[in-house]
Amino acid sequence: MNIEDIKRFIKLVKDQNLDSVGAIELLKTSSLTPIEKNIVYFYCFPRPLEDYGLPPRVQKHRLATGAVYGDETELPLIVEACRTEQYGRFMKHLMHAFGNPENIHPVAGNETDTCCICGRELRQISLTDIGVVGDRHSFSYGSVDSTSNICLDCLGRLIEVMELMEKVDPSFLNWAKRYQNALDNIKPI
Repeated sequence: MNIEDIKRFIKLVKDQNLDSVGAIELLKTSSLTPIEKNIVYFYCFPRPLEDYGLPPRVQKHRLATGAVYGDETELPLIVEACRTEQYGRFMKHLMHAFGNPENIHPVAGNETDTCCICGRELRQISLTDIGVVGDRHSFSYGSVDSTSNICLDCLGRLIEVMELMEKVDPSFLNWAKRYQNALDNIKPI
């Protein structure tokens, strides 16, 4: 994936103030891969998501593509979620929580969890699983900075999107900048 080309086309769409149809025409003539084109399009024109709307969208995509655990074609969906009003803050929270590998751990227990991105049912790791070679895709992973759980595949996609978003918009994960702007607008009583 060529992040510099993605960044350049996002800038072109914004600078030329293109609508969705104009952006599609521009992207048709580009040398971007289909995934890169989708990333540019969904970055510039995200569809709204309702509460808990991302997991069904990812599941529908997986059914359509036949991917059991997901693949890189899900990147545009996660980019789109980052750009929506409903999911933007939650995705940033996940990136902050799961962006540091030292904070990630398998969730211990004997219950099941749900992946916060794809909605797949996950199982917690139990003492009988330790040292046994098994399907790591079915385990629930957590972070010391979040109560959300994530599957291994979505964790990989989240990290890829985090790197992409930081390169496209270096201030994307800068919480302080966002809140500083809000604090600057507060008038004294």
